[in-house]
Amino acid sequence: MHILMILSTFTYPPSRGGTEIRTFNLLKYLLQNHDVTLATHNTTGVSKEEIAGLQKLVKD
Repeated sequence: MHILMILSTFTYPPSRGGTEIRTFNLLKYLLQNHDVTLATHNTTGVSKEEIAGLQKLVKD
């Protein structure tokens, strides 16, 4: 199945707090059996390395 996940927070790395950790774990679970396209916005303090790390996990 192809899933579109729309997030209001940037979930990577998953060590920032409760909502981000829960959302990241949900994303990891969905990635086990599905293609996931992720839509989120770039928040202040997110590095290019963090964006690249998240891009490696999802399809788009």
